[in-house]
Amino acid sequence: MSTTVQKIKERLGIIDVIASYIDVEKSGSNFKAKCPFHHEKTPSFYISPERQSYYCFGCAVKGDIFTFVQEFEGVDFVTSLKMLADRAGVVIEKFEKNEVQNNASIYDILEETTKFFQNNLKDNNEALIYIKKRNLSIESLRTWRLGLALNDWRSLKEHLSHLGFSNKEMMDAGLIKENEKGESYDRFRDRIMFPIFDTAGRTIAFTGRIIHPKDEEAKYLNSPDTELFDKSKTLYGYNIAKTAIRLNQSVILVEGQMDLLMSHQAGLKNTVASSGTALTTQHLEILRRLTDTLIIAYDADNAGRSATIRAWKLALVAGFTVKVAFLPDGLDPADAVAKDAEIWKLAVKDSQNIIDYFLENMKGENDRSIADKTLKEKVLPLVKSIQSAIDRSRFLQKASFISGVSEGALIEELNRIKDEDLGAREIPLPNKSAHSNIPSAIGFYLYLKTKNSPEVDNFKIKLLEIDKNFEERIPKEENEKGKILFEMELQYGEGSNLKAVMNELLRHFEEETLKIDFAKTMENMKKLEALRDIDAINKELARTKEISQKLSGLAKKYAST
Repeated sequence: MSTTVQKIKERLGIIDVIASYIDVEKSGSNFKAKCPFHHEKTPSFYISPERQSYYCFGCAVKGDIFTFVQEFEGVDFVTSLKMLADRAGVVIEKFEKNEVQNNASIYDILEETTKFFQNNLKDNNEALIYIKKRNLSIESLRTWRLGLALNDWRSLKEHLSHLGFSNKEMMDAGLIKENEKGESYDRFRDRIMFPIFDTAGRTIAFTGRIIHPKDEEAKYLNSPDTELFDKSKTLYGYNIAKTAIRLNQSVILVEGQMDLLMSHQAGLKNTVASSGTALTTQHLEILRRLTDTLIIAYDADNAGRSATIRAWKLALVAGFTVKVAFLPDGLDPADAVAKDAEIWKLAVKDSQNIIDYFLENMKGENDRSIADKTLKEKVLPLVKSIQSAIDRSRFLQKASFISGVSEGALIEELNRIKDEDLGAREIPLPNKSAHSNIPSAIGFYLYLKTKNSPEVDNFKIKLLEIDKNFEERIPKEENEKGKILFEMELQYGEGSNLKAVMNELLRHFEEETLKIDFAKTMENMKKLEALRDIDAINKELARTKEISQKLSGLAKKYAST
């Protein structure tokens, strides 16, 4: 195994591998990028060609080409090894772990099942006519490997048994069930079958769409969670869409398999589907590695609208810019493409920031009671969901201007909304050393000081300009200091461009400090509102605008340093 790993590392440079996933740029002898594992606007993810490793000063992830592919693709080590071996042209000799062999067996049985379903579809005119009516192309059928589960209780089970697979393997793969008598039978029957793929394009589960609807049977049936499939972490179509998502710097989220297939067929290949389950924070963590712009287009029925509202809040909490593609009532994305692909393309092109959409509607509303209801029930809960205090402030200013309600009153109303009412969990965006709660800039100062660097005095002056008390935050314990220094040494050994690094870390540190000041100012405004101290409130408002201006000018400030 070690020989195989070494061969791959000899043939694949870390810059080439990582640059195939994210945009990287030269920074002295190293390279830098926006970290794909946490949301950030300025790069803190550094890659060292010399050490063939990466390190993020924002969230402290680190590793080599194998750990990067594992984390980015959401796969295990063996899968990352196979993916990189294929890329490097290296033959993997053998695996010895039982767990690897077991997973390989599940992959094998799911691949044989996919082929079985595909062959069934080729020979079934009724199913082919149904698919033709949905306007799916032959190319789409082949790309997504659609198939058919026969209207038979044990056809798949018998086929797999003939190939030598055991009942346990079929059960582990989620392909059969047992009745109360202990008799096993096929889970999927009389359904169009959509294989669900992992990020490497291997089948890990299925969704079946019933052909002959019956009152007692669900329209869609999904595989159960298995060793390979977790629906809360799996996005249908991600294996194909990921490249287009990165290139377009946006992702389109639809509800079901047919919506996704038709969207891709229309040329919008940056589309993924939540595949019959509610959008989760795990889904969003995967998508945020590629983009921070999310375009949501769920069905126009009431259930679809309800799902959309939940997704809006969840995505805003996760730090996305959320846009919504609105379709005419009665149409879902698949119907729109089948009718005229331009309807769907135009809806995506004209997608609008969800808060701006409601604010614009308020502007044109003559009935004040309806506008106030929209403000209270839609706009403010969505504003509350936004992670950035700066963005929240800007939307509040706009809402105040349009509604005629003071910002102070809006803030008071905002504070009445409980976090649990949002139905979302914040995904943390750290910018700290891995071993402490101090900012990386302070850890780097400690590193420069320990190394007696000639840059230490200049760096200290700039840190003091940002926070005159920053030295009080340096840990006193030697063990804690040692861990921090280890991190710094890992990333900044010989050959690093210290001035470029200092510049980047100072920008991160000042941005964090300003955001803390902004949050404190907003808290002060809340207290002053209760006291009805108008003069003091106006001073705090002026302070928030001043901080906003400084934040907006950081990129320019440090670009010229």
